[in-house]
Amino acid sequence: VRVSNVPAGAAVAALTPETISVVVRGDARDLNRLTREDFTAWVNLQGPAQTGTTEYIIDKVSVPRGVTLVEYTPVSIEVLLEEVVEDSRAVGVILNGQPATGYTAAQPVVTPSEVVLRGPGSLLENISAVWVSVDISDSDSDILQQLPVILVDAQGKPVTGVQTVPQLVEVRVPIREIQGTKTVPVEPVLTGRPAAGFQTGEVSVVPYEVVISGPERLLREIDSLSTAPIDLSGASSPLEQEVALAIPQGIQANPATVSVRVRIDQSITTP
Repeated sequence: VRVSNVPAGAAVAALTPETISVVVRGDARDLNRLTREDFTAWVNLQGPAQTGTTEYIIDKVSVPRGVTLVEYTPVSIEVLLEEVVEDSRAVGVILNGQPATGYTAAQPVVTPSEVVLRGPGSLLENISAVWVSVDISDSDSDILQQLPVILVDAQGKPVTGVQTVPQLVEVRVPIREIQGTKTVPVEPVLTGRPAAGFQTGEVSVVPYEVVISGPERLLREIDSLSTAPIDLSGASSPLEQEVALAIPQGIQANPATVSVRVRIDQSITTP
């Protein structure tokens, strides 16, 4: 049952009953394809606003083309009219599904963050949550959608008969790569050869391990970090240098530089 010409300042809080029974005549093949959604009963509420419960005669019943209406019951229903009230409610977000592997959803942002509810006071009192539902399944980038606002009662059942202003809100869900940390050793990179009669001795790195951070998918591929090249060409005495680390793009290292000490020993020749 649907209503038309609801008086200004009033809203329909309840219809009793909400459906009617119809008897129709037509071709059997046509009738077998029909569902309840193919029929609509109308009640005309035109007239002065009158709150409370009032009995109204069914004004008309719409049936599909090629079908003849024989009868319907009941011929009247009770309509409960209440004054229209307004209330503002914050809009929550329900995230459905899981992002792509290695990604996580950050705090959603709803614009506007509140909507105005307009309708019968008894229905507004039944609304326990106002939210939108967002599917984030397999997402690896931010989601931006215009979504309808959903009103539910304490049991999670939809509440109808209440207008939301606006009906659609913009929802942005940031999708971020999962970040992590990892401790890896530092591998010094030596180039060149010491002076004639000398050779490379013990090499020490301080610190010998560093903490790297970044997306987990990148961390899994890193087992160590190398230093910038240290040139030993012509060296005849120990070297100690502060050198930068070769850090892959998208990764941070702490510290980003290390101290490398290279001992240069005299070559031992055997007679």
